[in-house]
Amino acid sequence: MSISVAAKKVTLSYSTTKRRVKQQTEACNNGKDVFPGSSKNTGAKSKLTEEHTVFIFEKIHEQTTISCNDVTGLLCQHFKYLTITSRVVNYHMRNKCHLTYKRTVRQLVARDDDVIILQRYEAVSAWMALGINFFSVCVFIDGAGFNRNKHRSHGCSNVGKACKITVETKGPSFSILGAITAHDVITLSKREVYASINKERKADAGSAPKKGTTGSDFMEFIEQVLSNIKAHDIPYRYLVMDSAAIHKTIDVKDWVTERGFEITYLPPYSPFLNPIEKFWSKLKDVVN
Repeated sequence: MSISVAAKKVTLSYSTTKRRVKQQTEACNNGKDVFPGSSKNTGAKSKLTEEHTVFIFEKIHEQTTISCNDVTGLLCQHFKYLTITSRVVNYHMRNKCHLTYKRTVRQLVARDDDVIILQRYEAVSAWMALGINFFSVCVFIDGAGFNRNKHRSHGCSNVGKACKITVETKGPSFSILGAITAHDVITLSKREVYASINKERKADAGSAPKKGTTGSDFMEFIEQVLSNIKAHDIPYRYLVMDSAAIHKTIDVKDWVTERGFEITYLPPYSPFLNPIEKFWSKLKDVVN
């Protein structure tokens, strides 16, 4: 194929095509594998070395919420010869260290306690010994709270002006009790959680307002769950839930046992063992 024909096929000028063919020929003759037109990176060499990278990871390990400006200050303070901007450090952290800033997820200290980990291991081992199949015989039960005043954390406004939204001072919230399986939703039940009032108003109002899900609320919900399972002849036997006080009352245990079901309680500080947590996460993304 002639150079002119090749130039038309790749939509380049004749001179450019000729130059790149020459480059490729010279590279092949010298035993190098270089794509025509490529060249070595001529950009400025980064001031941050492997030693700086290790230092950055050490500081982030000590405090995961440290800001890029703080990291820059610590670098310049520790390495006296280093003069660098936070913009360069931010680029290095994102592209070289592969670090990104995310919304923090709060986690209780007790969750990783040795005693809790042992209890978690023993509970899962017991389920496996009983041959409990989470995908075919289990119903996962839990509740989640929702705030009616919840809005997206970001919005649009004119430059230089705050993005303001109007909300009620103390709007009531609500909770939802849910029961799902690995494949379906058994039932959802909404429960009102009224806003708290101050002492002066509480004295005038008489009885205290309802707050949270009560034991009787949970009993009603369990009845809905068991009735739906029976009505549709679904082969589920185990009700998986955490060890909250309202879940472990004698009435709940006796009622479930009389209906031919069993309760499997999760070990403490182990909500991630209940798949319904993922369900609530997806639902809150939509609601919020």
